[in-house]
Amino acid sequence: MNKAKFYPLIFAVVFGIVGIIACMKVGCIYQDLASKTMWYSVEKPHSLVNPHVIDYERSSASANILRYLGILSFTTLFTLIFFTSLIIIGIDEEIWRLLLISFFIGGFLGLLFVEELLRTWLWDYLWDYRTSPITGTLFGSFIGTISGLAIGIIIGFMKEDYSLTLISIIIFDILGSIVGWSFYNNGFIVSFSIVPAFASIGYAIGVPIKERAEIKRREELERERIRREEERRRKEYERIMKECKLKLKQWKEEGYDVSELEEMLK
Repeated sequence: MNKAKFYPLIFAVVFGIVGIIACMKVGCIYQDLASKTMWYSVEKPHSLVNPHVIDYERSSASANILRYLGILSFTTLFTLIFFTSLIIIGIDEEIWRLLLISFFIGGFLGLLFVEELLRTWLWDYLWDYRTSPITGTLFGSFIGTISGLAIGIIIGFMKEDYSLTLISIIIFDILGSIVGWSFYNNGFIVSFSIVPAFASIGYAIGVPIKERAEIKRREELERERIRREEERRRKEYERIMKECKLKLKQWKEEGYDVSELEEMLK
């Protein structure tokens, strides 16, 4: 039985368990961060467009940390979406220029999205240390981005197609946001994308170990085949020599001169 083929699965399971432990730890960090999050709003009574805005200087430090994490993750999301779109439609420019354009547009959209998200959906959670869907969304998006990056690099390396890295980050960022919005009161679920990230790392580590083990196994099988072949030839040679000696003995008893043959067989 070839046990080497199970190495990637074994490493994926082991690292997945480590990922669960890490997920629990990150979940605790999220719960602590969320429990210290308080947004502070400033009224703008004469404004018809934005009747209130968030005063980040008077909001808690945890609130600002979540805001920065959200801006970072959503900037990454919009940058990659815009960059992928430019590649798909076939814009004839150098990659670094497309990436630079995408970054500026993505940064603007990421900042605008987070600001609008906070302004629109936080009204019921202002001046209160309650965990809100926004808290889960911002944190879940960030964790999804990191997990998607780890998984995407591994998949891209194994498939030799790094466009899969961009797709992985986009998918996990969006999924992280949705999960964070839906399960914002459960830090473990919000951080759950860490588990497949760790499992994929374990799988990636297990693949080359499996390949080396299979190469070693093939070499051992080849050496064993050669040894058996040599043993077979030796036994065949001994059998032939035994038959020849018996034949010479028979001829000698019949009176033939076999001295020269006996000399050759010595």
